[in-house]
Amino acid sequence: MEATEDFSYLAELDDDEKGFSVEPMSNCPHIKPMFQNDPLLWDPVEFGSPCKICKDATECWLCLTCYNTYCSRYVKGHGREHWKETGHCIHFSFQDLSFWCHECEAYIKSEHFTSLYYDFHLKKFGCPPGAAATLEDLQTLNTMKRKITPGMTLELFVKPSIHEGQWEIDGLPSDLLQNRLIDQILGCIYGQALGDAFGLATEFMTASEIEKVYPDGIIPFPKFKLNSHNSRWQPGDWTDDTDQMILILECLLEKSNPDPLLFAEKLKRWVYHGFPELGDKSGMGLGMTVGKVVSHRDFGSRDRDTSTAAREVWEELKRDAAPNGALMRTCILGIWEFQDENQVLKQTQEICHVTHFDSRCVASCVVITTLISAILRGKIQDEESRIQVEKDCVQVAIKFLDPKHHEEFRNFVEISHDLDQLCLDEPKSIGYTFKCLGAALWAFHANVSFDIAMNEIALHGGDADTNACVAGALLGTLGGYSQLPKEWLRSMPNKRWLDAKVIQLLKLMSLV
Repeated sequence: MEATEDFSYLAELDDDEKGFSVEPMSNCPHIKPMFQNDPLLWDPVEFGSPCKICKDATECWLCLTCYNTYCSRYVKGHGREHWKETGHCIHFSFQDLSFWCHECEAYIKSEHFTSLYYDFHLKKFGCPPGAAATLEDLQTLNTMKRKITPGMTLELFVKPSIHEGQWEIDGLPSDLLQNRLIDQILGCIYGQALGDAFGLATEFMTASEIEKVYPDGIIPFPKFKLNSHNSRWQPGDWTDDTDQMILILECLLEKSNPDPLLFAEKLKRWVYHGFPELGDKSGMGLGMTVGKVVSHRDFGSRDRDTSTAAREVWEELKRDAAPNGALMRTCILGIWEFQDENQVLKQTQEICHVTHFDSRCVASCVVITTLISAILRGKIQDEESRIQVEKDCVQVAIKFLDPKHHEEFRNFVEISHDLDQLCLDEPKSIGYTFKCLGAALWAFHANVSFDIAMNEIALHGGDADTNACVAGALLGTLGGYSQLPKEWLRSMPNKRWLDAKVIQLLKLMSLV
């Protein structure tokens, strides 16, 4: 799942390989206060960016409080000046990937930094920390200025292990899969996880880049080609999209309802720690919008409405941000209380509003959760009823949508029958919620097998894991768990962990 690297690899290097024998402090008192207020939000940061003040890029440090870059004391000392002016004391070096506390006047280390270190190590050297065959390999790679490009395999450095497991649900008698409702519920949950894991192969790539990497148009799963992004996860594993769906699942198991305040608490804990029982050090793949909301002063406050932080961040972003971060996690709300559409609508809006306040985000979520609940209620019997159910769900969703977006919304629904028209890899809008919705609706009508649908969506690139994640949930509900690719299910390294939670959900719903 998330990155699990720590700093233990430092101990494996000889003193001459370390370059100097400085032992970073492990008890810096300034780390904990920083994490009590804000998670690390480095995703938008460009590695190696120049000093904000003098524009010198020779030797720069990233402030881990405001995420601005400043030059070192050996250049013009703007980093030290920034600390004195603001009190932002913890900085990260682009030069040697070290962490420094100006207050302690010492190098520091902490498990809180693991995911950031992991990401920037990939950007600087082209491989995960500790994964190189020798230090010489890394030095050669850096000397040649060899860049990691989408599709480039990292066989020299990374040796992934494929976890062969069972495709059945651990603890669920196989004959229960003959129960159509159970089969469809499982199809929704595991279809999402598989789509998420499959789409990771081409996430953030353009269709033209993908064509060069997979000229035959077939993406092998889970042994797809690794790059600096997708190599951060174990082969066959899902990403943050499904992680956040599981947080909602945990809310259902704990309170028998998707309580938005409990979800906010769980989301914040996940940002800092991921799922520790799976070896996570922190949540990986955090989007900018969710990061801003989670770090807001009112997020998770029992004294404020659970949508307060999301609304204020949305207003700060000029009421124009409508990313797919809520759509990727809310599919499971089409399962819970699926027989009561009003409850599905209410819970979908509440959970969406925890982090995404824009009406386009809500409408997108509503289309998918109402479609899933309609499938589970047996509303779809043939192609004619399929078309009618989609129209009905779209009409319901429009009621949640600001009128100024009605025309665009209808247009995305109309062009969803053609993946090419959705332009999923258009750089400036790959995470737009309507694009993800469009990809899911394409799968809903495509009348192709699960594996072909996921492959086709991934070939179009963009935010491929999220597009395939939502499409996988919808298609999985239609076809059922029994129709998911068994070899894909066997490749999921944390499937048994998820199986246990799913069994609890079925028991809670009085289905087993």
